[in-house]
This record gives sequence, structure tokens and C-alpha cells, in this order.
Amino acid sequence: MALDKRSIFGPRLILGLAVILVGLILTLDNFDLLEADDILIYWPVVLVAIGLTRIFSSNPSNLVFAVTLIGVGAWILMFNLGITDLEPWEFFWPIVLIVVGGSLAFGSMRPAAPAGADPGSTLNAFAMLGGVERQNNSPNFQGGELTAFMGGCEADLTRAKISADGRPVIRVFVLWGGVEIRVPRDWSVDSRVLPLMGAYEDKTEPPLASHGPRLMIRGVAIMGGVEVKSAPVDHVASDTET
Repeated sequence: MALDKRSIFGPRLILGLAVILVGLILTLDNFDLLEADDILIYWPVVLVAIGLTRIFSSNPSNLVFAVTLIGVGAWILMFNLGITDLEPWEFFWPIVLIVVGGSLAFGSMRPAAPAGADPGSTLNAFAMLGGVERQNNSPNFQGGELTAFMGGCEADLTRAKISADGRPVIRVFVLWGGVEIRVPRDWSVDSRVLPLMGAYEDKTEPPLASHGPRLMIRGVAIMGGVEVKSAPVDHVASDTET
């Protein structure tokens, strides 16, 4: 099987090599063969490299994040080398707020569901300092939006259906919170969720058919988590009996 070099040379490989290199530098420092502090000040190069791999990858999603990562890495590197005296960490939280506000503002201008979609075929939830549970049983699910700010959203789609030509999109935004999405076992999930000091987990079961219903999940998780999982086996069995 031929391997795609662009998919191999990605952020995971760079981080793995960086960890190995740091371990090697620290080991040589313990033997007094070099000064680790003189080399480790260049660690922001890793951020720049990860940003570049995302830009030149075969699927350059989250382009804004890649450019931001390159800029932040270059800024920290210049600070470490004494080229600039602007402390990067003093600007960290203001930049985070700008990114969060921009994501919310631009996300609101780009609805996930098609124009004129039946409200009963969409699923939308906003949780702030609390929890929200939503369920959708539409025979023609068309997407929605889930936002969790210091709270949690649970979306149950286990009884929903997707049309043969449908590719519904759920847009998620998480800040200090969590989103859980449950889908039928015959659905496949195409996810592009960017975790920033957060996590995304796809716990869905592989669908039996390769060309079955497909759900698209897009968004960002900042210091929070997004989890997608399939309906339990007993739930599917009860549906079959009915």
C-alpha cells in the first residue's frame, strides 16, 4: 500500500520528534556535553513547523489557526532571542478572547442548516453555566449548532435519519465546557473539530456500509471537549423490534 507522505509528515510526527529531541538534549546536558538552556530557547520552532504542515497538507483546514500558530511561535522565538521585549504571555488571554469572539461572530453568519430548512429537522442548543439536553427524531435531519460556554450540551440523534443525498453539518463551539453527540450506529462521522487545550473524541462504531449516512461535524473546542459516540446495541435492538 502506498503511503501519502503529506499525511505522514504532520503535527503528530513533529511533536514526536520534538519530544525525542528534547530528551536527547537533556541527556547530553546531564553528561555536561552541552548546555540545554542554550538550545531549548528555540522550542517555538515546533509551533511554526506544525503551522506550516497544516497549511501545506493535502487538506488545509483551519487555515486561520495554522497562521496564528506560526505567528505565535515566531513571536515567542523572537522574545526568547531578545529581538523583541514584548512579553507574549501578557497578550495570551486577550488574544484568546479575540479568537473566541471572532469564532462566535463568524459562526453566526454561517448557518449549519440549509436556508428554509424545517425547524423540526434541525438541532440547536446553547448552554451557559448549565446543561442542556436535546433530541431530534427527524426523518430528514439537516444539521444544527451546539454551543457550550462553561456548560454542557447533550444531543441525541439516535432515532434521526439522513436522506440519501444529505450531508448535514453540526457546528460546535465549546469554551470551558463539553458537548456530547449520540448518533445511530449506521452513521459515519466526518469531523474537523479543532481542540485548543481541549479534546475531541470520536467513539462511533465503524458503519457496515461505506456509502451510508454521513454526518459532518465542524467547530472548535477551547479548554473543553467534544465527544461523538454511537447508539448502544440495546437501543438499536429496541428500534428493530418496533
